[in-house]
Amino acid sequence: MNDIVTSNDQIRELLKPKEEVFKKEVILDNSSNLIDIILAKNTLDTYKDTKYQLEKLHDSLKDVFDYANVPYELRKRQFINATGYAMSPQNAVTTIKDVFRISGFVRAINMAIQDLKKSNKNKKLNIVYPACGPLAPLLLPLLAYYKTHNIYSEKDFQITFIDIQKGAILSLKEILKVSNLDIFVKEILLIDAVDYRTDEKIDLVILEAMQHGFSKEGHLSISKHFATLLDDNGIFLPQEIKIEAVLAIGEEEYNTQWKESDIASSQNINEKIKNKRVVLGEILKVNLESLKNMEIIELDENTKLIQCSTFKIPIFEDNSDKRIMLFTTNVVIYKDEILREYDSGITHPLPNLDICINFVPQEQKESDLCLKSQDTIVFYYKLVGLPGFLVTKK
Repeated sequence: MNDIVTSNDQIRELLKPKEEVFKKEVILDNSSNLIDIILAKNTLDTYKDTKYQLEKLHDSLKDVFDYANVPYELRKRQFINATGYAMSPQNAVTTIKDVFRISGFVRAINMAIQDLKKSNKNKKLNIVYPACGPLAPLLLPLLAYYKTHNIYSEKDFQITFIDIQKGAILSLKEILKVSNLDIFVKEILLIDAVDYRTDEKIDLVILEAMQHGFSKEGHLSISKHFATLLDDNGIFLPQEIKIEAVLAIGEEEYNTQWKESDIASSQNINEKIKNKRVVLGEILKVNLESLKNMEIIELDENTKLIQCSTFKIPIFEDNSDKRIMLFTTNVVIYKDEILREYDSGITHPLPNLDICINFVPQEQKESDLCLKSQDTIVFYYKLVGLPGFLVTKK
């Protein structure tokens, strides 16, 4: 029997008017105003203004997304493939609201393009943006800014956009067409990013396909693939990602220190609480050098691992010996443009609640790993359908 039930969400979509006029000036103006703010000062000083402009830009782009003839099932579609989780286009649309993330990447990309144009003068740059999503949020506002202010044209660079979600591709094509930014497009490809091949060296790779704790999405696998396609003088953004293992007191880390803060950011971290942490150390660093030298352990055809660091759990000097493990992330996007822990959704410290240090949970799960001081632990990074860190007791 066929499913004849229509959900409330689907009915709402059907009730929306089908004819809508979109003015390219709205997207261009919203983008231009946003970039003016982002390039003027640091993110914390302009946080409220940037947030407001991002909301306006999100709304204007979301209007196009809503009427881009993206079928309901493609908007909501999410799945796990061989390299990681593919977020639904409907959820991916909201990532443009991440103030520190967008601001940091915008400034970094702008600097990288400036540097590449200086060193390549008359060359048309080849830019690739894998896992771009339905809005290409890290780059699209800059393109609008460049066009509005006649800073760069299609003669300066051409861009290949890549995404595995058909709904994202349909949305992006419509947005670029409506805003007349398709002049910058070389290709828009509906493929898994790791399947991309080209005979032409890439000058700039823009990639952000991760969640906090460097988990779930396929950033590492995609990075490893594109590192081999980059020109010797090319730029890979972000330049470096560093993940550390930290032992913390959960209640203080996630609740106490933010009770009096309006904005969660690295600059608002409570130093007293931070000093109670025990930093085991760096467990993984991702940059061009490490990507090229990374050794993969193949357990079977579906299970690949990277062995990371080994640490011994210390003895704690006070009574706060019951700890949870956090994976903290710091992202060097380009030069001095850095996303530090708590700045963004992708750098928010991720607790591993399966790791119990010096305590046994009341309702113990089969996946729990109970450890105590002086135990030696080994970290691995899983290259599977849902990538992330695995902790084992040595």
